[in-house]
Amino acid sequence: MNNVTEMMNSTLQDLGVNAGSLPHYSWMPIAAIIISIVFGIIYCFLGYKAMRVLATLAGIGIGYIIGSAIVQAAHITTPVDLVIIIGASVIFGLLGFFLYRIGVFLVVLLAVFGISSALLAKYTKLDETVVLIIALVIGVILGILSVVYLRPIVIISTALSGGLTVSNELFENLIKVRWSPEAETLVRLGCGLIIGIIGMLYQFKTTRPKNDD
Repeated sequence: MNNVTEMMNSTLQDLGVNAGSLPHYSWMPIAAIIISIVFGIIYCFLGYKAMRVLATLAGIGIGYIIGSAIVQAAHITTPVDLVIIIGASVIFGLLGFFLYRIGVFLVVLLAVFGISSALLAKYTKLDETVVLIIALVIGVILGILSVVYLRPIVIISTALSGGLTVSNELFENLIKVRWSPEAETLVRLGCGLIIGIIGMLYQFKTTRPKNDD
């Protein structure tokens, strides 16, 4: 996922948004790895059950990104910038929590965007901006479909996203054994798919369709 982050930062800079202006601390990479693994496990095995929590967090994250982009693009200074960022995060978080289907859309959008952008970045030679646009389009399409076919798409997208995230973080940061690039790619994808399929089967077995208005 580091390549995806770098692509997003590069694209934001092209748009005039300084993504590197936020403070950086030595413990942040370790915290990011732990958080990624924890959320990957939650996504994989509890994606459908924890939908409201995930939707709220997804809304907060999207609101934070939008608020930060607005602040930096408009060169808004403290303390107004904090008000805008916090306000956007709260508004989108509330939308994710109270409007269930909007929350579902946001969760699936982020899950599919993460998978698509990571795979396209690693296995194609497309421009970074093109990769992000294609991944966003795929995420939006499946996000819309998830509103109609709620349970299966949510379970499949969250299970696969969580499984691939856990596998990637493990082999990128914790498992020090190194193979040839081709073998390591196959092992990462294979483990991610196996974890994702196990999570998918678990979610289908332990959940029932929700009847939401």
